[in-house]
Amino acid sequence: MEAAAFSGNWENFKTFLADDIYYFVGNKTELRSPQAIVDYLVQFLSKELAIYNLEFLIAYENEDKVVTELSA
Repeated sequence: MEAAAFSGNWENFKTFLADDIYYFVGNKTELRSPQAIVDYLVQFLSKELAIYNLEFLIAYENEDKVVTELSA
């Protein structure tokens, strides 16, 4: 998923997402579809984000949820 995103292969990236995905970024952005997430990330990666020493702080998964928190 990460490799697809950072290489710009958005169609492959979307294959990792459920159609009914709920994606919440920080305390301001709420997205509810794979295409909305792609649109957000394209904008974010092109204008706002520089990643150095990306580290997973929390990773949790059960039958229907995946929650991650990263330090970038």
